[in-house]
Amino acid sequence: MKTKSLTGLALLTTLAACGGGGGGGGGTGFTPIQVSDLGSINTAAISNGFASAIQKIAGDGLVDAKDTLEIFKWVDANENINTTELAKYNVTVNGTKMSLQKAWFMLKGYKKLYYDGKETFWQNLVDNKQYDDTDSAFVEIKAIALKDDPNYAEAIGKGGKTVDQFKKDKDVKTLVSTATNTITTDSDPVVGEPTVTTTYVDATADTLLDDGRTKRETTRTYTHTSKTPSTVTTTTYTQYTYTYSDGTTNVAKGPQTTTNNTTYTTTISTEEKIISTTYIAPAVDEKEDIVEEEKKEDPVEEEKKEDTVEEEKNDTPTVESVTTFKDNKVWSHVEKTFGPETTTTQDIVSYSGSTKTTTRRATTCKIEYHEHFDKVDTITRTTYSDGTKNDVIDSTEYLSRGKVNKGETCNEVDTVISVEDTDNGVIGDDHKDMGTRTPGYNSNASFYETDEYNYISNKQLDVSNFSTAYSRGWTGKNSLITIADTGANTNHVDLDDNIKYTKDFTGDGISMSSNHGTHVAGIAGAEKNGTGMHGAAFDADLAIAKVGSGLQFSFSHAKSAAAWGRDKGSVAINLSAELNLDNGFKNSLVKVGDGNYYSTHWYYGVNGYNGAVNEASSWKSALGNEQVLVKAAGNAGRDFSAGMNQMATATDSNGNLILDGQMIIVGNYDTNNGKINSSSNKAGTVCATYKNNVCIDAKKIKDFYIMADGTGVTSTAENGGYVTMSGTSMAAPVVTGSIAVLHQMWPHMKGKHLVQLVLVTGNKNIAGYDENVHGQGLLDMDKATRPVGATGIPTTGRTNGGVSSINGGANISGISSGQMVALTGVMVLDSFERDFYVDLGDMTQDVDTRTASVAKQMGAVNYFAPYMNSEQHALFPTYNISENSNLQIGFGNSDGHYLGNSFSGTLGTTKDSTTLYANYNYRDGGFYAQAGLGYSTVNFDTSNSLLTTETANVISSTATVGYEMNPTDGHKFGFAVSQPVTVEDAKLNYNVPTSRTLNGDVNYTNKDVNFKSGKREIDFGTYYSFDIQKTGNAEIDDFVKRLNLKGSVNTFAEIRTGMSALKKEIENAVGMNVQLKF
Repeated sequence: MKTKSLTGLALLTTLAACGGGGGGGGGTGFTPIQVSDLGSINTAAISNGFASAIQKIAGDGLVDAKDTLEIFKWVDANENINTTELAKYNVTVNGTKMSLQKAWFMLKGYKKLYYDGKETFWQNLVDNKQYDDTDSAFVEIKAIALKDDPNYAEAIGKGGKTVDQFKKDKDVKTLVSTATNTITTDSDPVVGEPTVTTTYVDATADTLLDDGRTKRETTRTYTHTSKTPSTVTTTTYTQYTYTYSDGTTNVAKGPQTTTNNTTYTTTISTEEKIISTTYIAPAVDEKEDIVEEEKKEDPVEEEKKEDTVEEEKNDTPTVESVTTFKDNKVWSHVEKTFGPETTTTQDIVSYSGSTKTTTRRATTCKIEYHEHFDKVDTITRTTYSDGTKNDVIDSTEYLSRGKVNKGETCNEVDTVISVEDTDNGVIGDDHKDMGTRTPGYNSNASFYETDEYNYISNKQLDVSNFSTAYSRGWTGKNSLITIADTGANTNHVDLDDNIKYTKDFTGDGISMSSNHGTHVAGIAGAEKNGTGMHGAAFDADLAIAKVGSGLQFSFSHAKSAAAWGRDKGSVAINLSAELNLDNGFKNSLVKVGDGNYYSTHWYYGVNGYNGAVNEASSWKSALGNEQVLVKAAGNAGRDFSAGMNQMATATDSNGNLILDGQMIIVGNYDTNNGKINSSSNKAGTVCATYKNNVCIDAKKIKDFYIMADGTGVTSTAENGGYVTMSGTSMAAPVVTGSIAVLHQMWPHMKGKHLVQLVLVTGNKNIAGYDENVHGQGLLDMDKATRPVGATGIPTTGRTNGGVSSINGGANISGISSGQMVALTGVMVLDSFERDFYVDLGDMTQDVDTRTASVAKQMGAVNYFAPYMNSEQHALFPTYNISENSNLQIGFGNSDGHYLGNSFSGTLGTTKDSTTLYANYNYRDGGFYAQAGLGYSTVNFDTSNSLLTTETANVISSTATVGYEMNPTDGHKFGFAVSQPVTVEDAKLNYNVPTSRTLNGDVNYTNKDVNFKSGKREIDFGTYYSFDIQKTGNAEIDDFVKRLNLKGSVNTFAEIRTGMSALKKEIENAVGMNVQLKF
C-alpha cells in the first residue's frame, strides 16, 4: 500500500514521527511532500530512466517501497550520468524550487545513506512487507531519518561528505549486537478437585444362637480411593537483548510455549457397615432325631419333647415368594471439598484529621463445595407363610446430586505500610446518586484480563488496575470524551462503533494523515470486541476532532474543539501535544530548587510561556465548568513541565486558579523498568504568574501531574492495523479514559472533582517516589473506584452533614446470614461525599455463649444462673408441684450483655440486661427432665449508631432429658440430651440510610432484625463417677481407707452439634475430674 507520501529526495526522513516508530511494521502518518513544476523534459537530452522515475513521483505525489527500490537500483546503475543537462530544469519540492541537478545529487546522497549496504533489507521489505527493530539495517535507517539533513545529503551525493562523517556528525545510533537467552519458568502447583472412587466387598459370618437358630450377618467393607491432581505449568520463551551503539539496550520477548505436568496424590480409607442380618431356623429332621434319642433315655421327657417338636413343626413358616427391587432414594451423606487458595491484596486508606494511614490487606480465600449423595439399595425380600418378611440388601448405589458452590471462606491479614500527614482530599459539594453499572458486568477482575487487555506487550491498563474498575461495573459507558488530534480512521474495526461525532477543523479530511490521532483514540476508547486491543474506557463514546495533520497541531483549533465537545456533553478532552520551548524562554528561567523555576523576563515572567495565562482564560470559556482538559506533559526529558502546561497553575488578579482545577498533566511511566520514562517531562513547576518578584500561582504543576504507562503502547493505526508508539502522547489518553470510567460511576461529579479524585488516589508506592519528579504518582483505578478518605454513616440527614464511623459489631450465638439481609445495602459516604453501599451483616460474629454442661456437672443444671452477676442473682424458694416435679424461679442482672450476647458501635451498644427465668424439674427414679423459659429486658446505648431500639425484650428457652443409674454401691452412671440456652426471639429496629436525593438529602428505611438463634444446639453427654473408697476392688478400697483418703473420680464425654460458632459443626469433648480429701 502506498502509505508514505515521500519523494525520492527524502525517502524515509519521516520514520521518526513524534511518539512513534518501530515494532513489527505498520505505517505512520506524514506531511505530504509535493513534487511539481517539472515542465516538459527533453528525454533525448537526459536519461529516460531518471525522467521516468521523476515523472512517476510527480504524477501522484506518492512512492512506495517497490518504487523506492526501483529508483535506488536505477541510480545505482546510472551513478555517473552527465548532469549538465539536468541543471536546465527545475523542480519544486514543498514550496522550494531547485534544479534537477541539485535534486540528483541529493538523491545520490540519500541512496548512499539509505540503500548502499542495505540492499537485502530493501528487497526483503518489498518481498515480505516486514520491518522491525530486530533488523540492524532498519534501526540504522530509522536513526538516520531522525537526523535528516537534505543539504548534507547533497554534499554526500557530490562526494564532499561521506556516510560515516554523517553518522559521526549527527550521532546516529546503530544496532551493535543481538543476544538470545532461553527462559524457562515453572508456575506454582495448581491443586485440582479430587476424584473419589468407591469399591466394596461383602463378607458373611454365621453365629449359632442358644435357641438353635443361626444368625447370619453380612458386613460390607468400603474402600474409598481419592486422587488429587497437582499441575505445574512450565513456560519457555526466547528473550532477545539488543545493544545499540550509544550503549542502550532493549529487551524483547519472543514466542512462548507452555506445557502442563500433572501428578496425583492418592489417599485410601476404609469403612465397614453391617448391611443385613438374618436368622435361620434349625432344620426339622435334625430336631426329630434329637427327640428320638431323648425318648429312648427318658420316656417321660420324650413325651414332653415330642409335643414341643410337633408344635415347632406346625409354627415353622414356609417361603411363599422371593422378590428383588430397588428401594426409594434417600439422602445418604454430604462430602465437603475446597478449591485452591487465592490471595489478593488491596491498599486501604484511612484518615484521622490530616493523618493518612495506608493499610495493605492480604485476603486469602478458598471456595467450599458441597456434594450431596442419595443412597439407593437393591433389596431381596423373602415373604413367609405367616406374613413375615425378611429383607436382605444386595447392593447399594450412591448417586451424586452434583457439586454446589457454597461460597468463599476468606481470611484477611492487615499490615500498615505507611503513615503520612496529608490533605484528606475533601473536594466540594457533590450531589446525585451513583451512576448505572454496565449491564452484564463480571465481578471477577481476571475475567477482563484478556488478550485485548494485554495486547502484545501493552501494560498501560494492567499497571493502573483497570480490570478492578471493570469488575465493579465501570467501563465508561454513556460517557463522551473528545480526542483533539490529527483525526482518526473512523472505519477502523476497533473504533467505528464507539465514534459518535467527528469534526474536521483543518479541511484536510478527518482520516487523512491521522496515524497519531488514530493511535491516541484507540488507547482512550477502542472497543472490546475480541479483535486486537481495547481502550481504557472501551464502552465510552468518542468525539473525534481533527485539529492537525501528520505532525502538525493547532492549539487554536484544539480550543475550538473543546467548545465543540463541551456542547456535545464531553466529560474530558485529550491533547496529546506540546509546544517546543524557545531559547529565550529557557534562558530566562531561574532555578529555585529541583524542578522548581520562575522567570523574571518582562514577558514570560508575567504571562507564562506563549501567553499561557491569557490562554487559560480562553480555555476556561471553551471547557465550561464540567469538562476536564487532559494534557500530555511533553517528551523533552526536562525536570519540569512548562509550555502550555502552565495553564494549570495560572491565576487571576485575585490569585484564583483560572481553570479552577480542571486540567491534569500526564507524564509517561515505563512499567518495564519501574520508573518514569527518561524522555518524559517530569512534574516540577515553572511559575506561570510572577509579579513584583513574587510567584502568585495558587498551585504548582506537580499538584496536577499524574503518570500513566505510555511506553511501547500498541494501538490502532491509520492503515486499519496496529502500530506501537511511545511518549506522553500515549500516556495522556489512558488518563482520559479513566475520567470516562469515573464519570460513569459518579455522573454528578464536576470536572475539577474528577481531576482531584484521580490525583488523590494516585499510587505513590513506586521506587524512589519524589513529588517533583512523579507528581501525584501513578494512575490507580482500584483506589479511584473505592471510598477515599474517612468512610462513615450519615447522621444528620444530609450528605454534607455529620457522619459516624463504622465500628464495633455484634457477638451473637447461632446467628444466620439469612437474618442479616436487612443490614445489606447500607449507604456510607467517603471524603468526596460519594455514596457507597456496604453489608453490615459482616459485623456480626457467631460466638459460643454456653456457660454450663449437663455432662460435666453430671445432671440437670440451671443454665440461666451463670449469666448473672454473682451479687445480683436471686432464687425464689422451690415450688413443689408433685412428688416428682417442682418449679424453680429466679432473676438477675448482667452487665454489657444478655445471656452472653453483646453489641457495640454501629449496631448499638449493650449496656445491661435483666432476666427472669423459670425451670421446670422432673425426676422419677433414674429418669430426669428439665425445661426452662427466660424473659430478658435489654438496655442499649443508641448514640452514633443505626439502632433505634433503646430497650428490647428477648425470649429464650432450655431443655434437658437424662437417665442415671447406680451399677454398684458408690458408682453412678448417666447420660443426657440437652439444649443449652437458645434465643427464641430478639427483635431490634434499625434506621438504615439506603440512598440519597438529587439535592443531597439522605433517605432512610426502618428495618427489623431478629437476632434469634439460627441453629438450635443439641448436646449429647454421658458421665460416670465413683467413690475412691468403693472401687469394687477390696484390696484397693482397704488401702485407701487405711490412708483415710476420701474423694471421687468423675469422668464425662460429650458431643455438641449445631454450633456454627465452633470450627466444626460437631465438637467432641471428654474430661476427668478427681476430688481428694486427706
